[in-house]
Amino acid sequence: MAANGLKVYVWRTFVKFVNKSFGHRLDAQSHPLLDSVAVSLFTGKLQSRDIKGNPVCAPFGLKGLREAWLLPAEVNRLPIMRHWLISWDPEASGVSATRKITLAQKVKKFGWKRAMHYEANEIWREIAIAGGKPSIAEISRELHRRAAKSTIVTDGGIIPSAGYIKSHIISARFWSPPK
Repeated sequence: MAANGLKVYVWRTFVKFVNKSFGHRLDAQSHPLLDSVAVSLFTGKLQSRDIKGNPVCAPFGLKGLREAWLLPAEVNRLPIMRHWLISWDPEASGVSATRKITLAQKVKKFGWKRAMHYEANEIWREIAIAGGKPSIAEISRELHRRAAKSTIVTDGGIIPSAGYIKSHIISARFWSPPK
């Protein structure tokens, strides 16, 4: 904790949080949430801070971004955080700090295919945390069960079958499991 009572975190802490929360791969393109928060830092909409929590000038370039320190409360006030239905709490104990939202809410917010990807990430983590070895077949069956329970339908108006989900939603071409 800084002398002024503020607890600040370096940029990479936020990057790790986003990657873990959304199952985003580091070798893939940047996540839109990271891009938006970086732009907010560069433009001054989000206050950059030093290691002691004192306000400093906006960072310049990637090197400046890597050295930026953030106050979670300020990051959480950004509209993009509400858009992605997420709240950053670095003090949370080892779990993703995303708000628990229903599959139906995810579908409304992101569309049914993207919502299924997020749900697949959650299922993968649940199985891995329980000590199991997640499989695509197992995840597709669980996604079908959840889609049926929440009455999630495809663009054609039907509940996607486990086989359809396996082939067209979470196959290696469209989705990669969280790390």
